[in-house]
Order: sequence, then C-alpha cells, then structure tokens
Amino acid sequence: MIDYEVLDSGPAFEVRAIRRHQKDLSEVAEFLLTLPSASQMKVIVQIEMLAQRGPTRNREKFRSIKGESNLFEIKSGQVRIMAFYAGEGIVVLTHGFIKKSDATPENELARALNLRAEYQETFGRG
Repeated sequence: MIDYEVLDSGPAFEVRAIRRHQKDLSEVAEFLLTLPSASQMKVIVQIEMLAQRGPTRNREKFRSIKGESNLFEIKSGQVRIMAFYAGEGIVVLTHGFIKKSDATPENELARALNLRAEYQETFGRG
C-alpha cells in the first residue's frame, strides 16, 4: 500500500512524493537524506521551482524518459528523481537514484513504472 506526502505546493503544481504506509518519510525524502547537503539543496530548489513555475525547459534539469509516456526525470548532476503527472496541477515523484551511465538503468525505470501504476490504482489516473 502506498500513500503520498506533499513536498511543495505552488501556483503551477502540487508536488507529491510517494510514501509507503509503514514509513514516515517518502521514497524521495529518504533518498535525499543520503546525499551531501549541497546536492540536497539543488534538488529541493528544483522541486520548489517546479511547484512555482512548472517544469523548466532546460533538458539538463528536466526531461522526459525516451519511449515512456508520462514519465520524467528531474536532474541535478548524477542525481535523478523520477516523476509523472497525475492529473491537473499534480506532479508525483516516485523515487531517486544516482545515475552513473548515459542510459537510465532498467531497474530504476521498472521501479518508477511500478510505483506509478500503484499510485494510479490507489488514487486514480487524474
């Protein structure tokens, strides 16, 4: 079972992060705690900007996953946060990871797709 927590809310989007019912923190918050503080702050600023202004057009910061409908990554150096749109004005962050190669690892892609499907089963498609 999953739930979500609202990480930020602004005029453009409410940014939610998936959380397992038995956990206190979302998958994204747990991941951020593993990062150095400078990396944490860069991602937090990107999440705040997403809520306030919507996704940036800079593909170095936000891009769709090739071959996938409604799946995106927020990028900061090697840090990636997977996300999808869940209806009018809602972006849901699934989880984060460190990307060490050009291609998105298949296990991270599968994890994001599974979390998205579980979210949509629980809360609807938006």
